[in-house]
Amino acid sequence: MKKIVIIIIGSFLSVYLLADWGDEEENGGVYQWRPIKPYSYKPLAVFYEMSVLDSTNAVALIGRGSFRKLEIWYTDDACNSWDILYSELDSRDLQLGQLSFPTENYIFATGSSGDENYILRSMNMGKAWDTITTPHFRFGWNLNMYDSLIGVCVESIKADSSISYANPKHYISKIQYTKNGCKTWKESRPDSIFQESLSIIDFHVFSPEHFGAVSYNAGEYGDGPMYIWTEDGGETWDISYISPRDGMEAFMTPQPRRVYFFSDSVGWIPCTQRENSEDTAEFDVLFKTTDFGRTWELKYKVLDTITCGLMDIKFLNEKEGIAVGSMGKILRTTDGGETWLREYGKDPEHVKCPEGKVTAAHLYTHGHMRIEYFGSKPIIWTRDANYPLWEYDPFTVGVEITKEKENFKLYPNPVSSGSYLHLNYEPAFKSVAEIYSLTGELIYKKQLYGDHIFIPTDISAGTYVLVLNLDGEILAREKFIVE
Repeated sequence: MKKIVIIIIGSFLSVYLLADWGDEEENGGVYQWRPIKPYSYKPLAVFYEMSVLDSTNAVALIGRGSFRKLEIWYTDDACNSWDILYSELDSRDLQLGQLSFPTENYIFATGSSGDENYILRSMNMGKAWDTITTPHFRFGWNLNMYDSLIGVCVESIKADSSISYANPKHYISKIQYTKNGCKTWKESRPDSIFQESLSIIDFHVFSPEHFGAVSYNAGEYGDGPMYIWTEDGGETWDISYISPRDGMEAFMTPQPRRVYFFSDSVGWIPCTQRENSEDTAEFDVLFKTTDFGRTWELKYKVLDTITCGLMDIKFLNEKEGIAVGSMGKILRTTDGGETWLREYGKDPEHVKCPEGKVTAAHLYTHGHMRIEYFGSKPIIWTRDANYPLWEYDPFTVGVEITKEKENFKLYPNPVSSGSYLHLNYEPAFKSVAEIYSLTGELIYKKQLYGDHIFIPTDISAGTYVLVLNLDGEILAREKFIVE
């Protein structure tokens, strides 16, 4: 079923829907995302990796300057500002791979320099760093620490040096397991699961003994994408086939990009899948499990002319989630993944940011996109040095804001429910105050009489947006926090 959009901004390409795996609806390219402080990173910063601890705290692996000097940054306000925790003076011979931020104060990163491989570890929020040499690692494809002591790292070995690094399915993988903060590692590679051509794409740690991985067997007789898991710390493994090959060529099967679990039982795997050997068009594919990864159900499959498919997926709760892919591809669901809305149009030439400063092509043209939730606030990060971070802004959809009051402030901020939130000016008579959640849901609406508004006691803690309007014209808007 297609949704009729009353705001038309340019044309957009058609998308083909297949079977009944969840309709895709397009909003005609209406822009709902905007860059976060796009001009504040000097020199320009490339976000390579990010690890999120909670609703406000995260660390990011950053490359800056002409030689891409590598740094580790930290934010405690959901990406609005950053501090440098670690910086390499000359990174031309240094490679930092993955970050893990499992608990407060502890940060881990994989790295290599020449023939030396190591893990950087900080136990005091980046004030000091230990270097733990790991000579048996050839390449740390992924690192995931459950806490300050227990973690898993995937060592990936290139199967064919002539094949591009960009295709992870041509790496064979080993799983390394630590219980002492990366000081020593134990390999887990049971013959019953691992084959010569098996490559692990991504994995998830549920508990000290339970972790699972999405993998791909690309050999001539391989089984295509699969999910493997252990519940005894890697001693024994089980396997489920996500999408058996059934006689298909290896490149025709779904290619997993990530594995993500919203809860222990509910998880998602975003994929891309070729239509045929000649055509560059690919399917966007999503698989879902509700039984801890034992079985997987195809929930979404749509043919798209943009290659690389879906790359990441996150859920705010059981119903609301976002999937992102290449070239500005953004899908949103509000019913647990049964249906998906294409939130972002595929014709960037006619889409503008509300401020009129940045065309949507900045988000459209960058292939590497990832999504994270900071509390209820979704953030997209890309490897675009000019506009690396984007926040969802449902209050600018199709709205021309030409007379919005500058320097609009709210206080106290944060505010407690059951108390008054004050404005720094008195709006026009009959102005209406509307309180929205960050997902765009209208929570509260009331006509203003004066320079304050009462915050009802039934509004739960979280981040909201106050929008003032008069006869349909937005006068001012500002975010605030309810404690």
